[in-house]
Amino acid sequence: MESIPEVIPRANATPRANATPNANINYTIADLKQPEPFDIKLYEFDLYKDEEEVFFSCGYDELTMLYMSYSVRSLVQILNYYGINKKKIVKTEMIQVLVIFELDRNNTDLVLKRWRLWKNIEELSLEPYFKQFILFTV
Repeated sequence: MESIPEVIPRANATPRANATPNANINYTIADLKQPEPFDIKLYEFDLYKDEEEVFFSCGYDELTMLYMSYSVRSLVQILNYYGINKKKIVKTEMIQVLVIFELDRNNTDLVLKRWRLWKNIEELSLEPYFKQFILFTV
């Protein structure tokens, strides 16, 4: 596995007498290991915020594989949340529609909101007290 170099300022560096204001900073390079890859879950997508855009770390194929493991009932719940008509379409078509919708940059806010809400529902359903109040299954 390749490591990522990181520049770390040295605390015990001594400044030179005739140096410019920034010349007294010394650096050493330390290697950091990259994190190990893990299974993709809907709520663990890495989101990288740029100045104006949100980039998803997964693409069309990864989302398609993720949604293939979902039941038709779960896919219908998601489509209903987005207000997408799901009449007379089979599971593979539902997945295609869902993936295209979620990867569209115009829908980013709605998609992130749904992911957050689904995560909250899942977390509440794991708590013994709140489990009795949650009728919605994720």
